[in-house]
Amino acid sequence: MTTIVDFVQRLRTEAPAAVAGLQDRDAVRLLREAFGTIARDLEAADEGVHKVAGLGVFRVRKAPVKPDGTGGGKLIGFRPGKRPLAGGIPARKG
Repeated sequence: MTTIVDFVQRLRTEAPAAVAGLQDRDAVRLLREAFGTIARDLEAADEGVHKVAGLGVFRVRKAPVKPDGTGGGKLIGFRPGKRPLAGGIPARKG
């Protein structure tokens, strides 16, 4: 399992400009708050496509309920954007 600290270290290697000038604890706090904010927004969102400029597209849909009554909830998919992000940081390819 990858931790958020591992993720920050990976960013320092793969995209150093993204975390330049940030201490590890500040980068961790920033990521935690950013992902938390996005998660809360998507949890409250209706079904459909939700675009976040400079980040990508989230698709929210209802999960099917199985005959035994289990399941349901939301399924959320994400496709990263392809345009450069603010500050000239290139978007991830793929």
